[in-house]
Amino acid sequence: MKKIITAIGNNKLAEELKKKEIFEIVTRDIPYKEGVIEVLIENKNIDTLIVSEILDGEISFKEMIEQILRINEKIEIIVFVEEKNADIQNFLFTNGIYKIYQNNEVDLETFINSLANINVNDLDSLNIEMEKIHIRNKEKNNYDNLYLEARGKVIALSGAYNSGKSVLTCILAEEYAKQGKKTLIVDFDIYNASINTLLGISKYTNKDMINIENQIIHVSKNLDAICAMDLLFNNNNTVDYINLEQMIINFKVDYDVVVIDTTSDYKYKYLPRILNIADGIVFLMVPSIVELKKSNNLLEVLLEDLKIDNKKIQIVLNKVNNYSLDNMVINKMFSNMKITGNVKYDEKIEKQKSLMKITEMIGE
Repeated sequence: MKKIITAIGNNKLAEELKKKEIFEIVTRDIPYKEGVIEVLIENKNIDTLIVSEILDGEISFKEMIEQILRINEKIEIIVFVEEKNADIQNFLFTNGIYKIYQNNEVDLETFINSLANINVNDLDSLNIEMEKIHIRNKEKNNYDNLYLEARGKVIALSGAYNSGKSVLTCILAEEYAKQGKKTLIVDFDIYNASINTLLGISKYTNKDMINIENQIIHVSKNLDAICAMDLLFNNNNTVDYINLEQMIINFKVDYDVVVIDTTSDYKYKYLPRILNIADGIVFLMVPSIVELKKSNNLLEVLLEDLKIDNKKIQIVLNKVNNYSLDNMVINKMFSNMKITGNVKYDEKIEKQKSLMKITEMIGE
């Protein structure tokens, strides 16, 4: 059961949450910042803090957040802000806090349902047995060691530019669909989008239609795709900060697996939120000296700057050939990371612009 404390200036939210059997409300709403610190020092096993930016107290909001994370770096923090601005957004994102609401923009029932949906994905508490899929190979490529959990899960493909994210996104999604899992591909590579080309589909259903759900395109049995994220999510648009998280939660209700192709541009402001939303991250590396250096630099950014949990990252070596670095060298370089397996380079796949041809090569 998720242990929650609230610090928003009134006890109504705490009382409503207490009515839900899936939450344990540790104390009444805490009315001042120093009180939050005191409670967390005494109760270091709190799972979630819901806090208002304008909470009373002698210390600043930023000081409070920094102290909280020193006490419990694993705590989930949900913030209500008076007004969204770049300064508070950047501070929160830098500290790994992505669930941000503006006061009065969401009703209490909607918020509680959203919180409940997030909790429903706590697989241990609900004792849901997860099914694993195994990518089987009938031709040259070796996917034997690539295992990914499915069923209501979000998988993000990450890696340096030209590491093969888009191609492998399509391959994995097609395999999930063949397994009978309802699968959605989301192309979040805003700057180098190619999923629609690989799938042989249109990028938009209607360029003037910014409702993302209306941009879902049916590709084949059990497989849909959205390639129109640039209509809504780009560095010029101001998007409600909670919409991205809620959007993915909604996708998880409708699909067994959501596979997200991401950009290699770590400065893209939505990248940390996408990767934190994901249940698992497949990080692709091309095993050459130059490419590994690029991959290492990107990994450092993800882990140190964006504060991505390394436990949900699995490294897959892609485009492996006879000239690739030895696995022992790579394992030594990334000894603190989980290296799942490798995918051999195949010129035919590199040249293909049709997912049909790709799926014929990897078989059932």
